[in-house]
Amino acid sequence: MERTEQMTRLQSHGQSRLTPDGKTMDKKSIRKDDSMSKSIHKISNSDCSNSNIWAHVTKTFKTSCTIACALAGSLLALSLLLSLFAVNTAALELGLTPGDIVIDHVLSGGYAEVPFTLSTDSVDNITINLYHLNDSTINDWITYDPAPSYITISQAKPYIGKVIVQVPATATSGNYSVLNKFTVLRPLTTTDSDTTADIALSMGQKVEITVVSDKISGCTIYSDSLQAEGIVGQDIVESIFLRNDGNINLDDSLNYTIYDVNETKIITEGSIPLHVLPTKIETVPLSLPTDNLAAGQYAVSLSLGQCSLSRRGLQFTLFAQGAKFVKGDLTSVVIPIRVYNVTNTTITGEFENTGDVTVTAHMISQVLLDGRIVNIVESQPAVVSAGSSTSFVTSMDSKARGKYQVDSYVVYDSYQTPKTTAYVNFIDDSAGNGATGSSSISPATIVKIVIVLVIVLLIILIVVKKKRSKQQPQHQHQL
Repeated sequence: MERTEQMTRLQSHGQSRLTPDGKTMDKKSIRKDDSMSKSIHKISNSDCSNSNIWAHVTKTFKTSCTIACALAGSLLALSLLLSLFAVNTAALELGLTPGDIVIDHVLSGGYAEVPFTLSTDSVDNITINLYHLNDSTINDWITYDPAPSYITISQAKPYIGKVIVQVPATATSGNYSVLNKFTVLRPLTTTDSDTTADIALSMGQKVEITVVSDKISGCTIYSDSLQAEGIVGQDIVESIFLRNDGNINLDDSLNYTIYDVNETKIITEGSIPLHVLPTKIETVPLSLPTDNLAAGQYAVSLSLGQCSLSRRGLQFTLFAQGAKFVKGDLTSVVIPIRVYNVTNTTITGEFENTGDVTVTAHMISQVLLDGRIVNIVESQPAVVSAGSSTSFVTSMDSKARGKYQVDSYVVYDSYQTPKTTAYVNFIDDSAGNGATGSSSISPATIVKIVIVLVIVLLIILIVVKKKRSKQQPQHQHQL
């Protein structure tokens, strides 16, 4: 009660201090906590000696140092606690990719599937089982392939499967969901002739399905870099990976057209029947007959009418019986992504002779802006022996700023490699903004910076304290 009254008087009437001319003046008091309240007092002419002022400063400094040390100790204790918690929880981890399964635009009576992976960081084998957490109308719609019932996985052998959804024809349009749980089981133990398995860890997986009535067509060809070789009279056999992106069955034919290498003349045409369920990826065998073709290089285009798909730029090469193979690959094309304040840039291509004979080769680059060819540049020719590589260097000029497409290929003897596409963006950066950029600092980096600053502050406080401790006896002796 007495301390409260004292603090009230101090706050109400203020506190006096000395002016340079030796007079006193009023100053509004600043409220301190209990640990600092004893240091608040009135300073008069009689007690304003050097020793008293130094004692006041020393006591304030000790209190500040104590607070800083307590803060550092708290940070250290928190760090140790977090590290211990991390060690305990990181003993076993599960991962789902993707975490939840979302399937949109499924027809009533339709089919859909989504692949996923269940992984672990355990180097030892662990047993996984799947449970349905709630009774849902779509439990009977969903199956897993392979069935994740008491399967064994490890870090080296994750579970790779898929969720398969088969919607009944009587299902109405709307949103449906179910929550499943993958559970890790500890090794079986036997107690009093009873065999049990304990649950060690669980991870949920939500499956959401949207049933619609609108039909959707769409497909994607993943194998768009066909570059095969063969002998005249023998079929060119390759595999095409095709995905049905729609929600209806893909019952159509994959059409192919064989051209000369420059795609100016049709040599032959054909088709391959298809049946692909929605969302499935099928491996389609592509067999191209060569009975009526001579030795040389040919281009191939693919098309699929049901999903309006067309793919060009595929190639294959035919050799006569007993002839040595002439083969080459443009393995890389290097060009800057962005160019500032210049009108030209360098294009570098790496060519590898993978055939049996020495060839003479050079690189050609077609430069396009807005889909129109604005320049064609060629490198100097080079002789490349079988099994060796060489680099071709050329440069392109830009008469206007913009994003340019560069299609490069190598002509070797009477053959050529498929085109490799790269892009370069010519930017007018007269203000110099290209030399600088914005960057973001992650929260983890900010925490590290704060900790370092606290440690530096503590070191400074300790050094100052030691220095003042050595100087204090000298001041007292002079007084």
